[in-house]
Amino acid sequence: MSLPSPRANLWLLALTSASVLALSTALQAQEQTEGDGETLLSIIQLVSGGQDNVEATGGTEVNDDDLDRLKPDDVSDLFSRESSVSVSGGGGAAKRVSVLGIEQSLLATSVDGVPQGATAWHNTGSNVVDPAFLKAVKVEAGAAAADAGFGAGAGSLRYETDNAHDLLDAGKDIGSRVALSYGSNGRGTALSFANYGRHKGLDWLVMVNGANDKDYKDGNGAVSQGTKAAGRNALAKFGFEAEGHRFELGYQRSRDNDDRLQRPNLGNPGSRTLHSLKVSNDTLKLSYTTTDSTDFWNPEVSFYLSDFEYWRDNYSTDFAGDATFSEQQFGGKVQNTFDLGYGRITAGLDFNSHDYLVDNYATAAQSNYTRYRDFSTQQIGLFAQGRFEFENGISLSTGARLDRHRFDDWNGKRFSDTGTSLNATLAYRLNDTVEVFAGASDTWLGYVVGDYGYLHARVKGFQSSPDLQAGKSKNYKIGANFGGDSWQAGVT
Repeated sequence: MSLPSPRANLWLLALTSASVLALSTALQAQEQTEGDGETLLSIIQLVSGGQDNVEATGGTEVNDDDLDRLKPDDVSDLFSRESSVSVSGGGGAAKRVSVLGIEQSLLATSVDGVPQGATAWHNTGSNVVDPAFLKAVKVEAGAAAADAGFGAGAGSLRYETDNAHDLLDAGKDIGSRVALSYGSNGRGTALSFANYGRHKGLDWLVMVNGANDKDYKDGNGAVSQGTKAAGRNALAKFGFEAEGHRFELGYQRSRDNDDRLQRPNLGNPGSRTLHSLKVSNDTLKLSYTTTDSTDFWNPEVSFYLSDFEYWRDNYSTDFAGDATFSEQQFGGKVQNTFDLGYGRITAGLDFNSHDYLVDNYATAAQSNYTRYRDFSTQQIGLFAQGRFEFENGISLSTGARLDRHRFDDWNGKRFSDTGTSLNATLAYRLNDTVEVFAGASDTWLGYVVGDYGYLHARVKGFQSSPDLQAGKSKNYKIGANFGGDSWQAGVT
């Protein structure tokens, strides 16, 4: 059993104490009565349904309006205005997202609430999201909320995709969109088509998007081989509503299939040979929500399946590169949000079962190598996160998780442990222009898988350490935001 450190507890206690003081001050102000020798204080109204303002605490949010202006072709465009988020890698298969310098595999990354696996291999990307499907992106830097998911080591990255209701114009029940774009030097031609609508209690959205181009040129005018755009992606969502209940079935499919260098992110010194590479991802999700919520009944139940594969052919010219990696996962979440009038608390349970497989194409002649290595992880967790925002300028997000994690390695060894995670972020708006904030988190990560593709080059006797320990992460942040009608700045 792992517990947060005393130092982290002091940070969290200080932030929570400040929030309790803010809340008690507000409540006392409302209890004042007018009488002889007494001064009637103005009532402090609490903002009903406090929001999770990630931008106010050093994070980043890209909303629907931002997406309309940016028209992003890929994730590099998506975060082009955000200094805290960087995207490395040229070709689609090589792109990696980092938040404040921390790579995406150490964030709790999800698409419509479905966790995304860690980076399979250090020479490939960690992102398979098509911006054409997106409605919003929320990036929590550092202290991530407990309901963001398991393993939020350095924050969270949450993508949300559109559904039919998001795209339909007011008063319309059916619609379609066609978009064609062209850009030079790596952008190429992109074409997307969407059809969406609703009829009585049914609604649907079907969207496809694809791009094609030649390899781009670097700053010296030299062609960077294996960098052409080759994405072929699809999104389908079907919803049904009746008597206050809503069920939604969603399917996402992503394909990047083309000839790439052995190491797509930096090439291969001494060899410029291109090889077939396919990066694919399929996700199926079924969810239930209510359209008739109350203050104490606003549930969400979801289950998902996903299948990720990084496939390259057995070209055998270099054993260090001919390998295939795959991941399959099944999981779900059950939660409810309680509206307390002065904020909201979201509490629930989530779970995940994750299977990994590495195939390095080893032959009988390579007797020191094992061709297949498979292993798995299982996780179940309880979480609660409160979000409060007060009219006196104070806002608070604080929560906790309790997780059980198990790791079964490729040699049949089993490791299991339980740990807790705490987080708190407090912000105070000094005036219409300046807001200051501070936050801290102590996060239990379970057994960190990391870039498991390294296993493809490990010899037969490679073992897990007998005293393997679960990972932990601590984050502390402090900063300020400044802004006006037409400008915004901040420091964290």
